[in-house]
Amino acid sequence: PEEEFEILETEVALAVEFPPFWYVGIADQIISYKGALLVKEVKTTKTMPSNWEAKYSMDDQTLGYMCLARSNGYLVKGIMLDLIRVPDGRRVKYPEYLRSVYFPSDDLIEEWKNGTRRVCGEIWQLLNNKETLPHTLFYKSTDACFNWNRPCQFWDMCLRPGKEPELLQFFSERTSEREQGFLERAKADADNKLR
Repeated sequence: PEEEFEILETEVALAVEFPPFWYVGIADQIISYKGALLVKEVKTTKTMPSNWEAKYSMDDQTLGYMCLARSNGYLVKGIMLDLIRVPDGRRVKYPEYLRSVYFPSDDLIEEWKNGTRRVCGEIWQLLNNKETLPHTLFYKSTDACFNWNRPCQFWDMCLRPGKEPELLQFFSERTSEREQGFLERAKADADNKLR
């Protein structure tokens, strides 16, 4: 029920620098909930996993949005997560719906930031070492190869030699309409928020 909270901003462009890269994202909403500022995220799924709260409480994207929001001047205390079951990828009149609110510790947020800094540093080193670049550019999350009972979208690419051109496109400039000027917009929003 939306009366539980007040929506302050929607589709919030956020960015924080992890030199030499920028970590960027669009938070669904910034809300006020029982006197606390929260990031609100809506996720859709085909199945309702029984451990969804535990999964998302440690989720990189969710913790990343908290870090982004704080780095952009929002004094967020936690996250409200709405999970909506959309069977077979189509909208239904009465979807299954779950909501959870949780408050990750500052230690967990700091751990996420340190891990992200480490990964950015490692990617930078790999990009600058042309000898190892094709073979070690990306971490493989092999425990996720068959999530959702099918191979992940990168399965063929991970197994095939000569994949450097495809891998390197992940570092190309974003060109979708939604992402045009995204970093500049996020920086400008952050500057305005921090004044």
